[in-house]
Amino acid sequence: MAETKELTLFEGITEDHVEKMTQCFDTVTQVFQPKDTIMTYSDHLEKIGILTEGTAFLYTLDFEGRCNILEYFHAGDVFGEIFTLPIRDQGFFIEAESPCTVLFIQYSQLVKRCENACLHHSQLVSNLFQMVAKKSQQQTLHLNILSQRNMRSKLLVYFSYLHQLQNTNPIQLPMSYTSLANYLCVDRSAMMRELKQMKLANLIATEGTKVTLLEQPVS
Repeated sequence: MAETKELTLFEGITEDHVEKMTQCFDTVTQVFQPKDTIMTYSDHLEKIGILTEGTAFLYTLDFEGRCNILEYFHAGDVFGEIFTLPIRDQGFFIEAESPCTVLFIQYSQLVKRCENACLHHSQLVSNLFQMVAKKSQQQTLHLNILSQRNMRSKLLVYFSYLHQLQNTNPIQLPMSYTSLANYLCVDRSAMMRELKQMKLANLIATEGTKVTLLEQPVS
């Protein structure tokens, strides 16, 4: 499966128009260091963030105070309340994994009527809704992984997804093993033992965070 070009919020918009639009939308650019909280979601549509540099995680905080990774972000990704799952009694926040640069746009500015009937404004809104649909697919994927009955199945489904996404073997994990365990909602020590058993069964080979699939997944 060939890797497809990822849609960005400013897809189809020239650099000159992007500059004019950022002035029109009164955007704010901020820099964050690892472990900094980039954004805490509110109960209403307030703003969206565009990660222009770096990597970050979306965490959910449940009513018992446990943090779990819901999503991994890299340059070009968009986040904000518009993408939140409608779950009560849970908090959502973005935390920087590496040094990050983020462009913030107020949601009200983004969806307001453009006085000049700007085609590029319409293109940006169209891109945003396509990205909302993509986020829904990613959340469905995560739910599918979490619904697997055992840890090995969770790992294999996730590795199969990365294989199709990256179109390479070995695949490169986009996060550390500690973060992967968090993403899969499993104990890290138990996960490492399972990975060892998978290597002994000649299902995979590992070198750091690179994983070679010895039994090719079905595309």
